[in-house]
Parts: sequence; structure tokens; C-alpha cells
Amino acid sequence: MIMNYPKHKIILIVIFGAVALLGFIYFAVFGRALGQQENHIGIALALPKVILSSEAVRVDDETYLTKSRTSFVEAMEQQGFTYVEQMGAGHFFRKDGKNYASIGRMYSSYFMVFTHPTLGACTEEAKLCPDGSAVGRTGPNCEFASCPEVNPIPTPGEGEVSLREGQREGPLLVEKIYPDYITGLNFPEYPVGGGPGYPITLRVGEIASNGCTIQLTLTRIEGATATFIKNTYLNRPCPICLAGNTVIDTPSGAIAVQDMRKGVAVWTMNGVGERVSTVVSETSKTPVPTTHQVIHIVLEDGRELFVSPGHPTVDGRTIGELSIGDALDGSKVVSAALVSYREGYTYDILPSGETGFYWANGILMASTLR
Repeated sequence: MIMNYPKHKIILIVIFGAVALLGFIYFAVFGRALGQQENHIGIALALPKVILSSEAVRVDDETYLTKSRTSFVEAMEQQGFTYVEQMGAGHFFRKDGKNYASIGRMYSSYFMVFTHPTLGACTEEAKLCPDGSAVGRTGPNCEFASCPEVNPIPTPGEGEVSLREGQREGPLLVEKIYPDYITGLNFPEYPVGGGPGYPITLRVGEIASNGCTIQLTLTRIEGATATFIKNTYLNRPCPICLAGNTVIDTPSGAIAVQDMRKGVAVWTMNGVGERVSTVVSETSKTPVPTTHQVIHIVLEDGRELFVSPGHPTVDGRTIGELSIGDALDGSKVVSAALVSYREGYTYDILPSGETGFYWANGILMASTLR
């Protein structure tokens, strides 16, 4: 039968069949990924280039497709941008003295999508002020806002604390003592805890704080010793807990964390990694300021959680330390963005048992109460 077909028709059939086969293979491999982006044609054209190279490929005026954050940063540096830092899904750059921000996210299991850096964004880091409050960067030069004026009148709290060089008390590590001031490192627990300390200089009457419960007020310097008044405020614990609508896995089904009570049955993990039933031994309800922010964590398998940056994970990290691509409870982080929190409290529980772990919105987490 084929021998009776004209030669040009046979050639057209072969070409059509080859194109159809290649198209089927292409969309079988990349079809799911293509559906994540509006610019399907641009993504389809960019994917082969990304696969065959280690470079970031520009899809359109606003989007880059790449295998890794490193290749995107290198591409931006070739355009004159200087990489500053990553915070959640945000990647921050400087160019010509101005600040730029790009948003990155996972695009299937093997690729990432980044937006072209846009002008006018400041990093979301915070500076802890002597009075224990925090201020962020603002204005065209992204400078820290001014701290409130401090006019302390130290009053005894827990009593006096005397420190020498190399000694630490609570949030303050004293490094050097001078005749009229000291230098050291301040370790905040709020708004973001668990990170390295930042440099601080204190003169008499000024304060170091963990951002919520503890304040150390420098009262005098005598030779090699600096003396402080230490105050502890139990009525303003650090809000490093879960959003109120988070659900906790229990043998009776999912229960909102704000409705959990002592003695309620809950699932936990024992010391050998088994899921077992226990009871809640402690709960917390922590007031938060109107400026409080939580991190919206989204995992590749669809699980998500709204949680304070300082909340611990089961492997000793904090949520605020996670970046896109990091592992969390057997899945990859595809988005980690700071968002405003409109409720008045955050919540946490402590299951009895060896670990204190529990499942929040299906994600295995550690407790702040342990």
C-alpha cells in the first residue's frame, strides 16, 4: 500500500509523525511545569536552553528560568547588580546605589523562576533599639528608621548583674569594656530568633534586649566590670508560635491550635520516629503587636503553614532560617514569605513524651514550650 503513495506524501507523513512524537515526548516531560506559568510559549522555548546549559534564561521582560539561584545571581551580576541577601522568597540586589528586589520560587522539581529585579524594595531585616523595640529599613536609601529616644530610670528587677569581657547574660555577650562604654553582641529572640548576634555598643543608661521578655540596662562601669540591672517581663513573652487557625493532628481528627487544651489527645513522634498518641501537657496563647509578621511556608507537596519566624523545626533550625529549596518534613520549600499577621495572639502546644513534636497543618514541628 505504501509503495502506491506518491513519494512526497510519504515524506510528509514521516515528518508529521516525527513532529508529533517529539511534541508528545516534550509535553509528557514538561507539560505539568508549563501549566504553572502564563507565558507557555516562552517557557516552552526556554526549557531546552536551561536543560542544555547552567545559565539563567530570560523568558520575557519580567521572568527568568534557571536550574538554581546561583545561576540567576550570576546573570544579574553580569548586568551590574550586586547581590545583597535572600529573605524568604525575596532576593535583594543593589545597583547604582539603589535597592532592587526579585521574587523566586520553585518551578517543578528541577527548575526555578525569578522575576527581574525591580526598583525601590528594602530588605525586611530589623534593628533592635535600646528600648527593646525594633525598626525596619525605609526611605529611598533603605536606611533604618530612627529608634525611640531612651531616657531610662533603672529600677531593680531581678537585681544587678556584673559581667566581664567574654561573659554572657541572656541576650548580651560582652566583648570589650572601655571606660565609658562597652561593645558586644546582642542575640534577639524576636522578631526573628535563632540567628547570630549583631554588634551593639552600650553606654550607661542604654539597654540590650532579647526583643520581648528580658532587658539589661547598663548602670555603671568600674575597671574591668560592667554592671547591669536585669528586668524580666513575663507578661510579654516572645511571640514565636503558630497562627490561630493552624490545625493540629489528633486521634479525633484535626483541631485548631487555639482550641487545644491540656489533656486532649494528640499525635506525637516518639524517640524512635514512630507516630504515637499522647496528651497535651501544656498550651500557650501569646499576645502579639499589630506589627507582628509570620512566615507563610509552602511546600512542594502542597502543605502550607503560617508561623512566626522564630518557631523551631524538629531538626534544630528555625522557620526564619529556611530558604527556597530547603527540606522540611520530607518535602521542599517552594515559598517562604513574610506576611502581616492580623490576629491578636499566636498559639503553641507541648505534647507529653520524649520529643514534644506534633503535626501542624500536616507538617511535623517542634514546640516552643519544651
